Amino acid sequence: MIKIFISFVFILTISYLCFAQSDSLSLPPKTSKLDSIAFAVDIENRAPVDVKNVFEPPIRKVFCWTKITINRAPQTIKHAWYHEGEKVSEIPLRLRFASGRLWSYKTVSPGKWKVDIINEAEEVIGSAEFVVK
Repeated sequence: MIKIFISFVFILTISYLCFAQSDSLSLPPKTSKLDSIAFAVDIENRAPVDVKNVFEPPIRKVFCWTKITINRAPQTIKHAWYHEGEKVSEIPLRLRFASGRLWSYKTVSPGKWKVDIINEAEEVIGSAEFVVK
Protein backbone atom coordinates (compact mmCIF):
# COMPACT_ATOMS: atom_id res chain seq x y z
CA MET A 1 0.00 0.00 0.00
CA ILE A 2 2.85 2.39 0.86
CA LYS A 3 4.56 1.58 -2.45
CA ILE A 4 1.37 2.52 -4.33
CA PHE A 5 1.09 5.78 -2.38
CA ILE A 6 4.75 6.67 -3.03
CA SER A 7 4.34 5.83 -6.74
CA PHE A 8 1.21 8.02 -6.89
CA VAL A 9 2.99 10.97 -5.24
CA PHE A 10 5.97 10.52 -7.57
CA ILE A 11 3.73 10.55 -10.67
CA LEU A 12 1.90 13.65 -9.42
CA THR A 13 5.20 15.45 -8.75
CA ILE A 14 6.60 14.61 -12.18
CA SER A 15 3.34 15.68 -13.84
CA TYR A 16 3.37 18.97 -11.97
CA LEU A 17 6.98 19.67 -12.96
CA CYS A 18 6.26 18.89 -16.61
CA PHE A 19 3.23 21.19 -16.71
CA ALA A 20 5.02 23.94 -14.79
CA GLN A 21 7.86 23.84 -17.30
CA SER A 22 5.54 23.86 -20.30
CA ASP A 23 3.87 27.01 -18.95
CA SER A 24 7.22 28.76 -18.78
CA LEU A 25 8.03 27.78 -22.36
CA SER A 26 6.11 30.14 -24.55
CA LEU A 27 5.80 30.19 -28.30
CA PRO A 28 7.39 33.08 -30.17
CA PRO A 29 4.96 35.91 -30.94
CA LYS A 30 3.02 35.64 -34.16
CA THR A 31 4.66 37.66 -36.91
CA SER A 32 3.57 38.49 -40.42
CA LYS A 33 5.22 40.01 -43.46
CA LEU A 34 3.67 41.56 -46.54
CA ASP A 35 5.55 40.14 -49.53
CA SER A 36 3.54 41.78 -52.30
CA ILE A 37 0.49 43.97 -52.89
CA ALA A 38 -1.32 44.82 -56.13
CA PHE A 39 -4.54 46.45 -57.31
CA ALA A 40 -6.36 44.82 -60.19
CA VAL A 41 -9.62 44.70 -62.10
CA ASP A 42 -10.03 40.97 -61.44
CA ILE A 43 -8.51 37.84 -59.85
CA GLU A 44 -8.05 34.67 -61.90
CA ASN A 45 -6.35 31.51 -60.67
CA ARG A 46 -5.48 33.30 -57.41
CA ALA A 47 -3.51 35.96 -59.33
CA PRO A 48 -4.30 39.63 -60.07
CA VAL A 49 -5.41 40.51 -63.61
CA ASP A 50 -4.75 43.91 -65.25
CA VAL A 51 -2.68 45.38 -62.39
CA LYS A 52 -2.54 49.17 -62.17
CA ASN A 53 -2.60 52.12 -59.76
CA VAL A 54 -4.82 54.42 -61.84
CA PHE A 55 -8.26 53.19 -62.91
CA GLU A 56 -10.38 54.87 -65.59
CA PRO A 57 -14.18 54.78 -65.91
CA PRO A 58 -16.27 52.66 -66.27
CA ILE A 59 -14.40 50.72 -63.52
CA ARG A 60 -16.77 49.61 -60.74
CA LYS A 61 -14.73 47.13 -58.71
CA VAL A 62 -11.07 47.15 -57.65
CA PHE A 63 -9.37 44.15 -56.05
CA CYS A 64 -6.56 44.41 -53.51
CA TRP A 65 -4.38 41.29 -53.82
CA THR A 66 -1.72 40.48 -51.21
CA LYS A 67 0.90 37.79 -50.68
CA ILE A 68 1.70 37.35 -47.00
CA THR A 69 4.12 35.17 -45.01
CA ILE A 70 3.50 34.30 -41.35
CA ASN A 71 5.55 32.39 -38.77
CA ARG A 72 2.57 30.65 -37.11
CA ALA A 73 -0.70 29.71 -38.74
CA PRO A 74 -3.55 30.38 -38.69
CA GLN A 75 -3.78 34.16 -38.50
CA THR A 76 -6.36 36.74 -39.42
CA ILE A 77 -5.12 39.54 -41.67
CA LYS A 78 -7.29 42.59 -42.40
CA HIS A 79 -7.59 44.80 -45.46
CA ALA A 80 -8.61 48.28 -44.26
CA TRP A 81 -9.98 50.33 -47.20
CA TYR A 82 -9.85 54.15 -47.16
CA HIS A 83 -11.45 56.62 -49.59
CA GLU A 84 -10.21 60.21 -49.44
CA GLY A 85 -8.73 59.53 -45.99
CA GLU A 86 -11.92 58.06 -44.47
CA LYS A 87 -12.06 54.37 -43.53
CA VAL A 88 -14.90 52.76 -45.49
CA SER A 89 -14.43 49.12 -44.52
CA GLU A 90 -12.20 46.58 -42.83
CA ILE A 91 -12.25 43.06 -44.24
CA PRO A 92 -10.88 40.15 -42.16
CA LEU A 93 -9.17 37.40 -44.15
CA ARG A 94 -8.00 34.09 -42.66
CA LEU A 95 -4.52 32.86 -43.57
CA ARG A 96 -4.31 29.14 -42.76
CA PHE A 97 -0.79 28.37 -44.00
CA ALA A 98 2.72 29.83 -43.62
CA SER A 99 2.34 31.75 -46.86
CA GLY A 100 -0.69 32.68 -48.86
CA ARG A 101 -2.46 34.99 -51.26
CA LEU A 102 -5.40 36.94 -49.90
CA TRP A 103 -7.62 39.46 -51.64
CA SER A 104 -10.64 41.63 -51.10
CA TYR A 105 -12.49 44.08 -53.31
CA LYS A 106 -14.54 47.25 -53.10
CA THR A 107 -17.06 48.89 -55.36
CA VAL A 108 -15.24 52.17 -55.97
CA SER A 109 -16.05 55.78 -56.74
CA PRO A 110 -13.71 58.46 -58.12
CA GLY A 111 -10.96 59.69 -55.82
CA LYS A 112 -7.88 58.62 -53.94
CA TRP A 113 -7.97 55.17 -52.30
CA LYS A 114 -5.65 53.42 -49.86
CA VAL A 115 -5.54 49.95 -48.35
CA ASP A 116 -3.70 49.15 -45.11
CA ILE A 117 -2.74 45.53 -44.42
CA ILE A 118 -3.14 44.84 -40.69
CA ASN A 119 -1.94 41.78 -38.75
CA GLU A 120 -3.44 40.16 -35.62
CA ALA A 121 -1.43 42.49 -33.36
CA GLU A 122 -3.23 45.41 -35.08
CA GLU A 123 0.04 46.54 -36.70
CA VAL A 124 0.04 47.91 -40.23
CA ILE A 125 2.46 45.63 -42.10
CA GLY A 126 2.00 47.38 -45.43
CA SER A 127 -0.01 49.88 -47.36
CA ALA A 128 -0.61 50.97 -50.95
CA GLU A 129 -2.66 53.58 -52.82
CA PHE A 130 -4.54 53.86 -56.09
CA VAL A 131 -6.65 56.46 -57.87
CA VAL A 132 -10.01 56.16 -59.60
CA LYS A 133 -10.53 58.92 -62.19
